[in-house]
Amino acid sequence: MTLERWSVHRYQMPHLHLHSIRKLSDALEVDSQRGVFRISCDSAAGIDHELLPMLESLRDPRNALWSAIQRRDSGAAELLPMLRELDHLGLIRDCHGVDTGQTQQAIALALRAWSADLGRDIALHGEAAGLLLRKLAERLAADSDGPLSLALSEPSFPILTIMLQARYLRANAPSVLGLLIQGLLAAERRARLGENGAWWNGIGQLPAWAEEDWLCGLIEPHTIAPYLAAAGALLRDVFGEGAARRAHSARSEPGAALSGINFAIDLEGDVARVLADLGASAALTAVADPLLAPRVVRAAFLQEYLVTCRFVECIAPLLSRRFAEPLRSAVHRYFEEEMGHEKFERENCLRLGISAEEIDEALPMPLHLAFIDIITTLAAESPITFFCASMFTEGFIGGEDSIMSLAEQAFPHDPALLHQIGHHVAVNDVADHRGVGRDWMSRVPFVSPHLQSEVSEVLAYLAELNWRMWEQLVQTCAAEQAHGRQ
Repeated sequence: MTLERWSVHRYQMPHLHLHSIRKLSDALEVDSQRGVFRISCDSAAGIDHELLPMLESLRDPRNALWSAIQRRDSGAAELLPMLRELDHLGLIRDCHGVDTGQTQQAIALALRAWSADLGRDIALHGEAAGLLLRKLAERLAADSDGPLSLALSEPSFPILTIMLQARYLRANAPSVLGLLIQGLLAAERRARLGENGAWWNGIGQLPAWAEEDWLCGLIEPHTIAPYLAAAGALLRDVFGEGAARRAHSARSEPGAALSGINFAIDLEGDVARVLADLGASAALTAVADPLLAPRVVRAAFLQEYLVTCRFVECIAPLLSRRFAEPLRSAVHRYFEEEMGHEKFERENCLRLGISAEEIDEALPMPLHLAFIDIITTLAAESPITFFCASMFTEGFIGGEDSIMSLAEQAFPHDPALLHQIGHHVAVNDVADHRGVGRDWMSRVPFVSPHLQSEVSEVLAYLAELNWRMWEQLVQTCAAEQAHGRQ
């Protein structure tokens, strides 16, 4: 079966867009915006009694013929070959109105509600909190992100996470970032002026780099919703306990240049020490609770699915890089191996009792969303960092899959279930995906001391992000259990 990317059925309100139709002795001449064309018929009678009336009818978008075509009525099937030809010539156009107002109004309402709630909560922390929002908005509105090393000097974990995620949004969802900036400024005004003040000015002009997506209607409410939720959660965390970063690289002094493989091996040890310093993962505490453990495992698999749905996006920025062989081939091979792996994770969720509707309606948790965005940004900005960060996407070489280890503890008496949900891990083990970071880095001849310091600091941050992702997931599951939610 031929895949049809476009067809006349895709028009919402089609009509035959002609300036005029003129009858000749053996054909019809149609004058259009695309030029003058002749349409012939087998007989003069056919022109007068069939072709001409039909073309005149199709000039009217409200004609019943168009309704029959869009319903795919069997009686209209004989018209399709001719309509395809007319469509290929550009003679069919859509009368459907060009209007993004309804969608933009829905986004504006959601942004206003978000700003009101955030501003109310921020006001509880005094004027300094509002000033922080304004300064953050100004940083995000800059024309460029600045060096990665400068961003890493940020001492607040939530603010650093927002800044790193903004690097992804600026390149891949600029209107989302532009709207977040508008929301931050409105929240600051709400905190300063109060509920009854003139704090909401609507969505003003977005930065030049965000205008195209917004004006062309390329953003929908469901696109911005998870980013509003994530930013709101992170900003509230700024004023809570534990906002300060807990992990930094131990490579404070630049050392000697290293080969890629030796640097990767050093980093594995560095990250292991960082994770040990952070303390036991919240997941390990959760599996000791026989009621909480299954809930945590199900939530973890669901978030794993949502991340895996976008994982090939993370690798995609590397595909256009002109790496030397065999690194380029290794990267492309990994991309091909990862394609479609989300189907394994979806099957796992279904086997764990999560319904298809629940899966489709689920949103990534704030830190899981940040993780996938930041990893994608690293692939675009710093491939060496992305190579080294594979330990957070595929696991440590020689280690076990963390989610499967939890599942084994949560469902110790269900070996059939464990076998079924372990299929994706088995597929990755066959392809030795835990060794992919070393494979890539073995193709890197030289890593400078400066780059070592930067990559090490990013990986220390990612280690903390990973640790906090588990903490957030377990806390969310515990809260749902306390409130009796399924």
